[in-house]
Amino acid sequence: MRYGSDFAAVAFRTGEGSNQGGLTAHWLIKGALPAAFAPLGAGALLRAGMVLNALLRGRLVDLDADHDR
Repeated sequence: MRYGSDFAAVAFRTGEGSNQGGLTAHWLIKGALPAAFAPLGAGALLRAGMVLNALLRGRLVDLDADHDR
């Protein structure tokens, strides 16, 4: 994520855009990837915390009980 946010910051500072009448602000697109991975990483950490909590309490149950069998 660090590389992606730096990549978007450079595009913002330099005013990177299309010369052919396309997107005038490339930093919007370049910043979308790190912005999308932030909630994904938060969800992964939350899930890992739930599993660790269940393991430490000795109550590991099927956390995906809503899937078809």
